[in-house]
Amino acid sequence: MKLTNNIVDRDKSNKDRIIAVKRWDHYKSRKNKEKLSPKENFKYTIGLIIFLFVFVLIIPYFLYKFNLITILLVYFLNIDLVATMVGSIESPIHGYFRYLYSDSTPFIGYISQTIISLIVLGAVFLIVLGRTRSANLGIALIRYLFTILITFLAPNRFITQIMHNTYIFLKDKQLFINLAPYISTIPAFLLIYFIIIFEAFCLEHFSKPLGNYFNKYIMNLSFIDNIEKYRK
Repeated sequence: MKLTNNIVDRDKSNKDRIIAVKRWDHYKSRKNKEKLSPKENFKYTIGLIIFLFVFVLIIPYFLYKFNLITILLVYFLNIDLVATMVGSIESPIHGYFRYLYSDSTPFIGYISQTIISLIVLGAVFLIVLGRTRSANLGIALIRYLFTILITFLAPNRFITQIMHNTYIFLKDKQLFINLAPYISTIPAFLLIYFIIIFEAFCLEHFSKPLGNYFNKYIMNLSFIDNIEKYRK
């Protein structure tokens, strides 16, 4: 019995040692992936600057110029989807945007993802509070629910998946092989466009009636009254 226990303890010790070695190897490989050369850091920093200039300054400028304020805010709300599309491995300009949003392992990826996340959170604040002119708790909550349900539950994975499936389909069928990276961005762009238009439509046309319904029928609940008193 004692010999058996010793064998079991020895096997357990060996398994723990193997697990520890695997974890150390995984840690070392991850640390190696985090290390980018100065040239690579410069390249991906340029990619971040280009993205901010084109997609955060130029495109929003024209939306503002045409007075598409709701679409502008919703566009900022979904800027992470745009970053995912641009940085996808199937994208024709993937080289400069590899660590734009989908991979925050290196420091430049962390900085890039943080900036984009702050833009999204800023858009949430402006839509929920900035666009609610009166102290209307119902409209503010409905706007918040729309942003959560549509934006944050519309995962970036759909963008990468639709681009990947399109790219693989074209490769398998030997169709437009040289144009496959460009064509694969089209369905992703259309999906992002649909999400932005649909969300803007919901915010513009459903926020007020649903918010008023919320105020009329649900604000009578005692705990909602307490929230309203706390806000005042």
